[in-house]
Amino acid sequence: MKFRKAVIAVVLLGMAASASAQDLAAAARKEKERRASLKGKPSVTVTNTDLTKATKKAAISETRTEDGEQTAAAEGAPAEPEMKPSAVAAEPSQALVVETAVDVEGLRADLQDKYDRAKERLEYVTLKMRALQQQFFSFNTMESKAKVQQDIAQTNLDIQAAAAEEARLKKELEDFDSKNPGK
Repeated sequence: MKFRKAVIAVVLLGMAASASAQDLAAAARKEKERRASLKGKPSVTVTNTDLTKATKKAAISETRTEDGEQTAAAEGAPAEPEMKPSAVAAEPSQALVVETAVDVEGLRADLQDKYDRAKERLEYVTLKMRALQQQFFSFNTMESKAKVQQDIAQTNLDIQAAAAEEARLKKELEDFDSKNPGK
């Protein structure tokens, strides 16, 4: 009985090895074809000296807008498009009609955008807090920890402000939706 189980196990292992060898051969064939298709195309080689010459930039930078709102932008992120009026009427009475028809959707979209930005800001400062906490606990000396503690305290205030702003905008959006049922 033990001999029979051993023979079955050897046969199964042989089949598995054969299947993986076939998969390996297929992968090698595909890689060879890929490399052949890349022949003659220019390539870039990066050396250690190139890396030492490269300047380090922050992955995320914080900026303040005209109204004092703090925003975070990823490096190389596309610029936000400017909001332009969608329709201009010749007479003031027509302009009011056009604005009121589009105004509800425009206001809702604007509130939703502000709320989404507030949520992103809250997520950003929360992520920053986690990074600062990791940095704090990785230091061995109190001298190193002092600056990080100050940053943690400031980031904690930022989190509280961002959470309050996010909650305010969420309530404002919910109130707007309850007063203007649409869609």
